[in-house]
Amino acid sequence: MSITFVGWYGRENCGDEAFKEVHRQIFPAENLTWICDRPPGDGPQTKFVLGAGDVFLDYYLQTIPKSADFWVYGVGIGGEREFDLIVKHRERIRGIWLRNVKDVAVLTGLGIPAMFTPDIVFNLHDQTRRWEIPPSGKFKKLYAVLSNNRYQTAHRNGSVRMVAYLDYFKHELALTLNCLAEFYDIILLPFSWDPNDYDPGFCADVFSLMTKFDRVGGDGPAVKMVREALPPMKVLWLLRDANLILSMKFHGLVFASMLGIPFVNIGISRKNQMFCTDNGLEQLSIDDFSFSQPRLEARVKVAEDPSTITHLKELGLVLSRQAAQAAEIFRQSILG
Repeated sequence: MSITFVGWYGRENCGDEAFKEVHRQIFPAENLTWICDRPPGDGPQTKFVLGAGDVFLDYYLQTIPKSADFWVYGVGIGGEREFDLIVKHRERIRGIWLRNVKDVAVLTGLGIPAMFTPDIVFNLHDQTRRWEIPPSGKFKKLYAVLSNNRYQTAHRNGSVRMVAYLDYFKHELALTLNCLAEFYDIILLPFSWDPNDYDPGFCADVFSLMTKFDRVGGDGPAVKMVREALPPMKVLWLLRDANLILSMKFHGLVFASMLGIPFVNIGISRKNQMFCTDNGLEQLSIDDFSFSQPRLEARVKVAEDPSTITHLKELGLVLSRQAAQAAEIFRQSILG
């Protein structure tokens, strides 16, 4: 059987490329193809799946033949226009699994039998459980997963307010990381290398604003930056022994939760805020446009609390089980 997945694929984005690992795990014996903004070529008949990610948009729908039905799997909704678009295409949708509980409730209220799945990357949980955790070094490890998407978009759109806020954000984050460098080895980790979402640029800006690069006494650098695009399983492997993750990226939160690692959401997006709200993790999240050094330091203290770590490990197990159950229902729906 041929299955074509439509989403933000082939763009060197760690979170979206991780979806491919899940698809291979669910359909190990099928012929899988991933496309983004190009129509499918001539070939054998295929079943179309929209997802995963925030992809219920005309940009992606145009790649699916108008005569074809399709499945929606692991999709996030960005706002009212996307709900309207789902209603418009409701007769073509063979099954729909959304990654936010509230969005499922909205569609159910509209008479569309949507189902819930945690982000489908949670299906990779069993693979990560087999990894050994190396012994701790002299300093704990902090990974900062930073995003350049909003900054680049603001420049393209001429949004002076957003540019000014994110410039302030970079300075406040650098100040906080300077303080945390007393206790942590800090690694700046880009997730996306696409020119339109070039996270290394944001990481480099924060890096250049920091002052504590080298430790006194020959203990090596206090801050490093990952300088190459890494596949998602390699990123997960790097994060396995992290003690804290600060993330602007949605999948930074997902990876941390799946691995049972304390995190603080420092991103500006509906999906980040909803992930924390849906899972009762508001105390680990900073509200949009309210970032400051004191607020981040307060959230870090909560994240470092042993009870938080225990809760995140339990949550990771729960969400992974729910994702696996939803994946099996989706698999049966596709295979018929």
